[in-house]
Amino acid sequence: MDQSVVFFINNLGQGGAERVFVNDANALARQGYNVSFIILYGDMDKSPLAKDLEIGSSHIYFINAKNIFDYRAYVRIVKIVKQIRTRVLYATLHDATFVARVVALFLPRVRLVTREANTTEFKSVLHKISDALMNWRVHSLVAVSEEVKKSMLSYQMWYANKIAILYNGVSTPTVDSNYTHEKKIILAVGSLTPKKNYMMLFEAFAQVHASFPDTELRIVGSGVLKGALEEWVHKNSLEGAIVFLGSMNHSEVEKQYQEASIFALSSDQEGCPNVLLEAMSYGVPSVATAVGAVPEIIENGISGFTVPRRESAQFASALKELLTFEETRKLLGTNGRERVKNIFSNEVHIQKVKDILHI
Repeated sequence: MDQSVVFFINNLGQGGAERVFVNDANALARQGYNVSFIILYGDMDKSPLAKDLEIGSSHIYFINAKNIFDYRAYVRIVKIVKQIRTRVLYATLHDATFVARVVALFLPRVRLVTREANTTEFKSVLHKISDALMNWRVHSLVAVSEEVKKSMLSYQMWYANKIAILYNGVSTPTVDSNYTHEKKIILAVGSLTPKKNYMMLFEAFAQVHASFPDTELRIVGSGVLKGALEEWVHKNSLEGAIVFLGSMNHSEVEKQYQEASIFALSSDQEGCPNVLLEAMSYGVPSVATAVGAVPEIIENGISGFTVPRRESAQFASALKELLTFEETRKLLGTNGRERVKNIFSNEVHIQKVKDILHI
């Protein structure tokens, strides 16, 4: 198909937004669209997810910008977009969307779509001002949940008619998690950063472990808080009960879903958490803080449990209920899997992407 779509992102390190963009690019390429990828920062060595792209290295462009004020980066991006005769420029994450709007001023025939991956309460003043002043150039503003849309409207309500809800999508695997595994495993997946609030999860798990001493908490991910979290585990004598697995590729994470009894998401901030959708697609019953799209994904008490953020006692209570009652684990896991299959499937997601991009 002679419809060139360019995906534009800060980097292709490990992350939910990065994984979604890679999956979307691959899905469109398989359908015959001419897909390219522009990465604002870093190179191939710093972009592990770039290896998962199925579009060929000649369609991947590393800008290696110093920051959003690097004028040489703007010049190069404009040149690339013109050279490959781009019809649609699709950008996500704050710096990429900032740059994309400026670039688009020099590309009047290009349809610009930007994607907001998280609620905006922690977005910088600079980026919010850019949103408010420059989104007139954007054709569609993608919000990954109703909660994200609400946060966007709090400071740019005059663009309400441009905002489209686009939930993330996942495939439904043919295998489930192991509900009856003799050793109960609670799994958490995500970067070891403040917004994921692993400390709250650890406090909840300490309460759980006192009643269920054979339970293990597995953490997949890496980040700046690893040292502090490991120190907390040591001080609380939970070595062996809380296991840090480090970063994993997607196939390795899928194996962890299959072994998990419960999935836990303790974040203070989320957009549409892909790891939650993935866990539910494996039939893993989930406990998650009610942030971002989580209340839109989980029907509390039906397809999982939601609890207020930063409430370790309530989080622990939900975990204990699932550990105590095997039938509840099975029921919520089955209901969660069906909900993902019916509402958050890749097929539904990609069709909506095409509708928004007008391709």
